[in-house]
Amino acid sequence: MSTAKKTGNAGLEPFHFPQAVNHKLSLKQLGERDVEARVPVYQEMKAGDLIDASFAGTRVGGGPPEYFTARHTVSAAGVGHPVIFLVPNSFIRKIDRGGIIDASYKVTDRTGNVAQSPTVRLEIVE
Repeated sequence: MSTAKKTGNAGLEPFHFPQAVNHKLSLKQLGERDVEARVPVYQEMKAGDLIDASFAGTRVGGGPPEYFTARHTVSAAGVGHPVIFLVPNSFIRKIDRGGIIDASYKVTDRTGNVAQSPTVRLEIVE
């Protein structure tokens, strides 16, 4: 039996997307670049924390959702610095104009405690 506990958002802030304006990602502005998703520095950040990022995309016309996930282990040098995930441009292009991306992350510390960030919803525009 696991003793890990889920701790809600435990003070985690949502992802920050520097390329988004008012929660909108412009395909035109993006060009061929990947999208930067930043995990802000959080309280109790320690070396060995696992950060699992999740991006779920829904096309405007429906169809099956698209997913992109990534994992990062916080290093001793990384403590106190934002963690940056790069979301592939190809993933954004699959969702296309009018689509929605829901993005969140969870932090698992070395003792197995899990904290979940709030979800950010981005709209893909021309």
